[in-house]
Amino acid sequence: MNKLLVLLFVTILFSCQSNQEELTSASEIDLSDFAEEEEVSSDNSESTIERKLIKNGKLEFETQDLSKTSKGIKENLKRLKGYISKESDYNNDYRQSKSMTLRIPAKSFDSFIESLDDYIEDFDSKIIEIRDVTADFIDNQARLKNKRLTEEKYLSLLSKASSVQDILAIEKELGAIRGDIESVEGLLKLMENKISYSSLDLSFYKVNKEESTFIYKIKKSLSGGWDNLLSFIVYVFNLWPFALLGIAIFWGIRKFRKKS
Repeated sequence: MNKLLVLLFVTILFSCQSNQEELTSASEIDLSDFAEEEEVSSDNSESTIERKLIKNGKLEFETQDLSKTSKGIKENLKRLKGYISKESDYNNDYRQSKSMTLRIPAKSFDSFIESLDDYIEDFDSKIIEIRDVTADFIDNQARLKNKRLTEEKYLSLLSKASSVQDILAIEKELGAIRGDIESVEGLLKLMENKISYSSLDLSFYKVNKEESTFIYKIKKSLSGGWDNLLSFIVYVFNLWPFALLGIAIFWGIRKFRKKS
């Protein structure tokens, strides 16, 4: 009987040890598989990050027909769903020029610049700048998420507050947090706008060929000299009250000396 009990005890002990080893092995496999899945998920998230780029440009060129070029630019801009944020004209004796600040959908930025080949032969200057703001954008998104979580915590505390002092203190912190949230949201919207729409400063001009010749400059100088002479004569006539006053003073002094 004793031998039977001992045999039974050894069998149970051996069975428990085997089950424990199986559980341990299974646990190790599950953990390793989970760790691997986490790592793969992390790699996938990094590979799918969309780059946030702000593209701007500045172009200057000469054209033979200012109005035709302006019309063509506006038609292309409308076709690409862009718009003009600023426009101005400058004219003098030697050239006519126009400046525009354009907002163009980022995906159509290069297409628009290529379309300018229909109006120009070459650029006087061409500056294209691309700025990567991915890190700043993601950082601000994380800040916004944390601010909102903090806001939720304060709201939870506010619902449990019982004293006026606690309520006022929590509402003060909530006001500061909500101010931060609005600030970060505004910054993100501004960045999204700059990312979605590229900015392009255009300056184009037409040289007045006749006005740049030597003979025209001589004519212009003679005309300007005559205008200046007429202006001087008019200016002198405007001084007649002072002339009369001077004559009267001179006559008075002279008469006073004669009496002396």
